[in-house]
Amino acid sequence: MKKLVFVSAVVTLLVFSVAALGGCLPVLLALSARSGYVYTTIDGNRYEIAQKENEATLITFADSSDGVYSVPESVLYRGKNYPVRYVGQFGEPLVNDCASVHRFEISSSVRWMDRTRFWEMPNLSEITVASGNADYRSYDGVLYYRNDDESFRLRMECYPAAKRDLTVNLPDYFSTADDDSMFWQNEFVAAVNVADSNPYYKAKDGVLYSKDGATLALYPPQRQNETFVAPAEMRGLAADCRIWNNVYLKRVDSEGDYFKTESNSLLTSDGNDLVFAIPDGVCYAIPDGVRVVAQNALKGVKYLYVPSSVIAMLDIYGAGLYEIKAMYFQSDILPAFAETGDFTAKTAFGCTRAEFDVFAKLTGGAQ
Repeated sequence: MKKLVFVSAVVTLLVFSVAALGGCLPVLLALSARSGYVYTTIDGNRYEIAQKENEATLITFADSSDGVYSVPESVLYRGKNYPVRYVGQFGEPLVNDCASVHRFEISSSVRWMDRTRFWEMPNLSEITVASGNADYRSYDGVLYYRNDDESFRLRMECYPAAKRDLTVNLPDYFSTADDDSMFWQNEFVAAVNVADSNPYYKAKDGVLYSKDGATLALYPPQRQNETFVAPAEMRGLAADCRIWNNVYLKRVDSEGDYFKTESNSLLTSDGNDLVFAIPDGVCYAIPDGVRVVAQNALKGVKYLYVPSSVIAMLDIYGAGLYEIKAMYFQSDILPAFAETGDFTAKTAFGCTRAEFDVFAKLTGGAQ
């Protein structure tokens, strides 16, 4: 991966008038940056040329009239070709009009690209990679990165936001998705398939699980089933499994005895851990006896009742509770786990479950 080095560029610009030519003629005498690096614009694209390393970085694309942006294999500068190894530079726009990008083409020379730039392209529907690229692959318009040199493992780098395929077929060597790259912005996917030969994942009824079935890895945002039944071998949900993004899901159930369901919630069989909840409207009461609330268990909740049995809410230190407008604690004081919590909800104390149920009934579950 390219290291970003912050060096103050020293630019010397000398302009003078040439009287012999009549009038004032601006003349650029010198433009010097950090030693060995030259910034130049060629065919409308802006580059950084690393002369010592014999490579180039594409900083900013020229505008495209057809929505297709292609990274060139190399750039000719002063009679010498420099392969384009890197795409994107900190603090600089890659594309002036991100909404104009529909297709992005990566050349075989590219070794690293800032994948977060794709998050700025709401109409991107396809990413391609030229054959011969040692680091990147494209399958069905989705971008993957080769994890290491010893074994052929593929990490999903970006699933285009505007890609409209209802079914995703993951490659045989798909091994992981990097952070929020998998369907972070895309809301069209209804089913996920993966080959039986994949050593890392398996699919069941269009839902993706770890190979041993213990972890729900991905629940498609457009899967049109009102009930999710946790398989007997499932033990938990991946933090970014996206089940909370599915608007069709109304109920949750379990095949085995590791989980139980209560108040339309998935809990461990001993009732200690709340794994996932489907609120009826915007109000939700954590069941009595729950001690730990898992990360992302409360998506969509705006008014929350917290019984005194709760000793930990894993979202309280992140952004997972940003939707909650008010938290009603059974305890008379703010619980210790919430004292350093990162939430802005209004709080009320000494609230009983019966009082909260009355409030929930009055709201009618309306958004």
